[in-house]
Amino acid sequence: MTKAFAMALASFILFLSCALPCFSAERKAVLSCSPASAEIGDIVNIVLEVTLPEGESPDFSDDISVKDLEIIGKKQPLFSDKDGVSVSVYQFEAQVWDEGRKEIGPLAVKLPSGGVLMSNKTTLDVKSVLGEGDTDIRDIKKNADIAFPLWFYLACAAAVMAVIALIWFVVRMAAKKRSRLAEERILTPEEEAEEALKRLSSSELMEGAKIKEYYSELSGILKKYIEARYSLSAMDSTTAELYRLLRDSSGSTGLKEHAQALKQLLGQCDMVKFACFVPDTMKEDLDTAKDIYGKIKFDDSSEE
Repeated sequence: MTKAFAMALASFILFLSCALPCFSAERKAVLSCSPASAEIGDIVNIVLEVTLPEGESPDFSDDISVKDLEIIGKKQPLFSDKDGVSVSVYQFEAQVWDEGRKEIGPLAVKLPSGGVLMSNKTTLDVKSVLGEGDTDIRDIKKNADIAFPLWFYLACAAAVMAVIALIWFVVRMAAKKRSRLAEERILTPEEEAEEALKRLSSSELMEGAKIKEYYSELSGILKKYIEARYSLSAMDSTTAELYRLLRDSSGSTGLKEHAQALKQLLGQCDMVKFACFVPDTMKEDLDTAKDIYGKIKFDDSSEE
């Protein structure tokens, strides 16, 4: 009797071990939403977990549509087989733009046998961004303070200094270039003569015992101007030769009219340079040179 009871009990236990997995592998579809409450504009996750007996796979379209929610994304489904069951997980991201309690589901899952498995319903509480009693939108939250290491500030300071040095260098080089171009600019005969007379009037040659140098410079200014302006060999000519060139010149009426005055002034210069003559009219002679130059220039401009 005891042996028969033991055999019956063993058979019953074996039956339970074989039958329980079949009973436990029930078909179910669980729908959930996280978080369960959100504010307008927040993103929530909708998860559908389908459990079927091992070997079966659901036929579920992941192009779902949920009332009052905007589906903005979906993740790759997850599939697994364990302990005699097959589990399929579908995940979606949704955004809601209207406050209140939103009902999600049920969702329909097609079974291999041709039947349909319905999921449960779940809810989502959507709150307004306005607090109770608020009549306006809350201000933007203050930005979080970000602490940078010391080396970051040192690097920024070095970069700023490098930029300033570069700008200073470029400006300095540009100024030097402009100055060099201004120095290299070719002056007209009139500009060169006027600059030379201006320098002579403020030079130290008018003082002390530099009378000879002063009159050499004065005659050189006038001869150089005549040679550059009228293409006459004035620098290599004596005063008498230059007078004849001016008198016989056909290029300028002003030269002919003022040739005699120019001859007298250049003769005065020759007396100082070659006969050791010491006049007391240095300033007057400079004014005479300026006057002759001005008259020649004026007459020539009138002819043009």
